[in-house]
Amino acid sequence: MKLISRALMTIALGAALLLLPPSAARAATSAVTVTPAIQLRAVAPGGAPLANVRWNVFTKDPATGEWDHGLQMGPLLTDADGGFDRTVEAGATYKVCFYDDDYEYNTRAERYADRCWTNATTLATATEWTPSLAEPVLQGTVTLPSAGSSLTVGHPWVDGAAKAGVPLTVRPGTWGPAGVALGYQWVTYAAGDRVVIPGATGATFTPTAALAGKDLSVEVTGTLAGYRTATSSFSVGPVGGSTPTMTGTLAIQGTPMPGNRLTIQPGMTFSPAGTQPMASWYVDGKQVGSTVDLANSSLDLTPAMAGATVELRMSVYNWDCCTGTLRVSAQTTVGGGVTGTKPTVSGSAVVGQVLTATPGTWGPSGVVLSYQWLRDGAAITSATASTYPLVEADRGKRITVKVTGTLAGGYPPVTTTSDPTAVVQGVLAQGTPTITGQPVVGQTITAQPGTWTPTPSFAYEWFAGGTKVSGATGTTFVPTAAEAGKTITVRVTGSLTGYQSAAKTSAATAAVQQGTLTTATPTVSGDAVVGGTLTVDAGTWGPTGVTLARQWLRGGVAIDGATASTYVLADADAGRTITVRVTGTLPGYATASTTSVPAGAVLAPFATAPEPTVSGRTIVGQTLTAVTGTWDPAPSLTYQWLRGGSPVAGATGPTYQLTAADAGKAISVRVTATKAGYVTEVKTSRATAAVTGTFATTPTPKIAGTAKVGRKLTARAGTWAPTPTLRYQWLRNGKAIKGATGATYRLVKADRGKRITVRVTASRPGCLTVVKVSAATRKVA
Repeated sequence: MKLISRALMTIALGAALLLLPPSAARAATSAVTVTPAIQLRAVAPGGAPLANVRWNVFTKDPATGEWDHGLQMGPLLTDADGGFDRTVEAGATYKVCFYDDDYEYNTRAERYADRCWTNATTLATATEWTPSLAEPVLQGTVTLPSAGSSLTVGHPWVDGAAKAGVPLTVRPGTWGPAGVALGYQWVTYAAGDRVVIPGATGATFTPTAALAGKDLSVEVTGTLAGYRTATSSFSVGPVGGSTPTMTGTLAIQGTPMPGNRLTIQPGMTFSPAGTQPMASWYVDGKQVGSTVDLANSSLDLTPAMAGATVELRMSVYNWDCCTGTLRVSAQTTVGGGVTGTKPTVSGSAVVGQVLTATPGTWGPSGVVLSYQWLRDGAAITSATASTYPLVEADRGKRITVKVTGTLAGGYPPVTTTSDPTAVVQGVLAQGTPTITGQPVVGQTITAQPGTWTPTPSFAYEWFAGGTKVSGATGTTFVPTAAEAGKTITVRVTGSLTGYQSAAKTSAATAAVQQGTLTTATPTVSGDAVVGGTLTVDAGTWGPTGVTLARQWLRGGVAIDGATASTYVLADADAGRTITVRVTGTLPGYATASTTSVPAGAVLAPFATAPEPTVSGRTIVGQTLTAVTGTWDPAPSLTYQWLRGGSPVAGATGPTYQLTAADAGKAISVRVTATKAGYVTEVKTSRATAAVTGTFATTPTPKIAGTAKVGRKLTARAGTWAPTPTLRYQWLRNGKAIKGATGATYRLVKADRGKRITVRVTASRPGCLTVVKVSAATRKVA
């Protein structure tokens, strides 16, 4: 059909109407009307259509901007081409989402993640769409990424009714495969909004009065690695809502064996009138047949149901009187068919070993058993016997055996699986351990593990004479005295992840020999003189723990009782050589001795050694003499004169003439006495008083001036060396003139006819005072 111009088209978009120009009014009756619709498809990542995927369309409230809860009908599932076609209202705004969470009609082994238009992950992030002239129909595809394998989802059930204070327990139904973990969440609904009840995450929940009037549901969620998480819900009903009542007990009537029919045992009554009880049958968690009234409810048992759990679920409601539903259930197990217990596996989980399956107890007679060995849950090709030899491919894996019992007559086969073995370990190719080094006490010997394939980590255990040595777990071992005379072996254990640990022992060494001590030559310190103390330093011996003994020797012969680390030299030692012998002992080691180096013959002291004295005047120019006293025996003496305690160069005789350099200093003499076989003695005299010096020049004074009364005479002292302090005294005919003590003198009448002289006294610290008198003048006129 040829489309006409958009300007001439009228499209019904809610209350909106496209107004046509007057010239086009005549064509209005023939305008094409396009009904707004959503036509989307759900596809897998490769583009393949996904049938039986739940879809829903959500509408935005134009006043509040809030989104509704979607279409409340169903099931809304995609068709064989993965699509759906939904007519919508013009002028409204929509979002569309796909959910691969249907487990009633959808039997795909693979599941896909939820997605919204346009490939958004959540409703909140989905793209909005509003029908328009440009796009009156939303068309396209939404790609759902893979979310893992499909779980077998159970149908939860809760007996009773929601009453405050009355515990409710949910039975989750039958979930699979084995290992699926179940979680629980109790929720309420108000005006279509789901509200999680905090902390209500167990299979049992007791409603509280605060929940009165709210619709209670329980959600059971199954999770397993590699599978899409699935949730199955059960609506309990309003908390505290009224329910019909029943008398009697719901029970299953009939023998639960294949070929029989099960029905509902009569005898129950319900009130008020008009109450409608409806029943459903479930076999191993799957509903069989429809939900019908009690009179028409039955279940025919087939051989395929042998061993299955049968559950009868009854819902009792009456909407004329009550807001709630009473739910009751009964269970039984179908007998007959194949029965079997879990098989067991015996044998070592090591490559090369054979595992054997014991199938357990099976029945009835005629059951045929088959075996399938599994490696980490995966069937092992051709491993279908009751025994299985482990191969290298099993290393690091766990092995189980699956035993299947079959029975002719249409009975379902029954399969039981053993518990897994320990992780299968490989086998190490062992090397041959050896020991290197000499088996001697105190010496290190080393374990060489040999060549192992593959290379493991090693542990070591050392043995002496076949007995394990406590704590000896290293690659090296040092024999102690306890191992002396015994042979040594080492056991090497190889360990490697995925392999069975293995141990191998080396050949034995020769018997352990005594060790050799580390020795040192002792040294002796101290004066080798009678009365002196000698001390021995034994040096460093090894190993730790060696015991040292000492013996002092005189001329190589042991001195009785002299076994300490010190020795006081006695008279008997004079002229003899003293040494000390140190002996080391340690269990397991050969005893060793070392002797010190001789220090020379012991010297005797002088019987008398007097302190010298100094005789003579301590004046510069005078001679001092050393008085040595009497020595016994007589020695050879040498001298050294000391000025202020320091040696005077060249002053090495028994006498010493004092020089100007000695002035003011104290003089002493040091006498050294030597004699073969005796200790050299040094004696120093006490110091003298400080030496008095002399003037080098002592001139005679002269008198200048005229010897006449009234005239002045002047004393000329001359040049003294060193410079002294001078004092004057004038004399009249040799007698001191009172008060005339200056360097000048004026003659008086008393001097007439007399002769005048002057006496000069020179003094200086450290020098001898000198007095000089001048020649007399002529008689004073």
